[in-house]
Amino acid sequence: MATLATADATIAVITALSIESAAVQQMLAASTRCRAPSGRIRLAAIVPNVDGSDHIVVIAQTSAMGNVPAAEAIAQVRDDCPRLQHVIFAGIAGGAPYPSRVQRHVRLGDIVVATDCIVNYGNRKEHEERQEVRPQYVQIPDGQLTSAVRRLETAAVAGQRPWDGHIEQLSQGNSEFRRPPAETDQLIEANPYPILRRFRLWDRTIRHPSDPARALKPQFPRIFLGRIASADIVQANPTMRDQIRDQQNVRAFEMEGYGFSFGAMNRQLGYIVVRGICDYANPRKNRGSEDQWQRYAANVAAAYTLAIIRELPTAPAKQVREFASFARMLQRDGTAFTPAETAVLQSIGSAIVTPLSTELAPSQSGGARTTDSRPEGTEQLARDLLGNLDRADELQRVYDFDQAFAIADQVEHQLTVVESVLAPDASTEILFRLAKLEVSRADAVRIQDPNATPDYSRALELLERANRVGHRP
Repeated sequence: MATLATADATIAVITALSIESAAVQQMLAASTRCRAPSGRIRLAAIVPNVDGSDHIVVIAQTSAMGNVPAAEAIAQVRDDCPRLQHVIFAGIAGGAPYPSRVQRHVRLGDIVVATDCIVNYGNRKEHEERQEVRPQYVQIPDGQLTSAVRRLETAAVAGQRPWDGHIEQLSQGNSEFRRPPAETDQLIEANPYPILRRFRLWDRTIRHPSDPARALKPQFPRIFLGRIASADIVQANPTMRDQIRDQQNVRAFEMEGYGFSFGAMNRQLGYIVVRGICDYANPRKNRGSEDQWQRYAANVAAAYTLAIIRELPTAPAKQVREFASFARMLQRDGTAFTPAETAVLQSIGSAIVTPLSTELAPSQSGGARTTDSRPEGTEQLARDLLGNLDRADELQRVYDFDQAFAIADQVEHQLTVVESVLAPDASTEILFRLAKLEVSRADAVRIQDPNATPDYSRALELLERANRVGHRP
């Protein structure tokens, strides 16, 4: 079981509203408070995934609604989580209903996932008689997040919808997040005449079309994949809603996705936006029955977010000889590491080889110990060195970097003295763990100076050394 620290988090879930954050926290059982190096307090959770490993996930909330606060939230969470790889925005949105085309008819309580792009429709030119929308786009990368969504959709065809169980569990645990009665899902359009619309006297109710896709589970959301519209605008104009729906082929309207995606893209993170539908982006927005749907919409968005996270594999583990060979090639021609290659380096740890420390009792010492270099004491030597590294890991998690790295340096010195009498497996794991600590040392420099470029050369040297030990007869 992984331990909780923002420095180890690889996934972050961002929300804008308190009800969205509450739904995510309860859905992920995020109850542990972690202090980041910046001093910010983050809630964190351990989420098991499909390959039997654990993801460490942090929860963050924007300072306000809108695209700029969303971009700022990405910058802050990236600083707090140096190993961050994926970010997900989970929250509520207005739907783009289309009653004349049932396959595109989004209803209250449905889930819309941006798997294509985020469309910024707030960039406009004002004419005397009309508004001209000049959309801007941020493409959703085709990476691990979108692959996870595709796998979930494939499984749904076979009737496997894990998010339904997540929705039901939160609904039972907290009645405020339950689905409202079906009769409250009313698509009401305002009278087209402005004077009459002001007094809301002749609004009309539009009948929802019969949808075969909802027949099997009418009380659970339908999933829509595609585009989401984003702008610093509370969309309540059905004429503009339908115009943008048709011109840009969007399924939902919200206020944070563009800034969130732009910030994540610039920081080379994987990103995706998940929205639960709480209203129809019309004049009745946030009035009457549609208010009841906000908490349920937050529930379904959090549930689908959890399903994505559980579907994500951990960072791909490579055999050290493969990575060391590739690293040597990069060093020879002077090529800089890409974010993907850096992520592989950051993932190095006990997942690459069977951990010897699972079989050896960890040390309980408060600091580094001296070791016995006699051949008959080799098992105890390994225990001592691994115990010291356990202690270094603990210190790193509470941000006592100086002492953690001092212990790591001492272990490396001791290993140089006794390596010839240790079993190759023991030496290899010790070197792997030292390399992981060196990655942390390089990342700590970036925490202090966000503009600094981490230097992973020392970690690579330890990996190459592990490669040689692994091939020792």
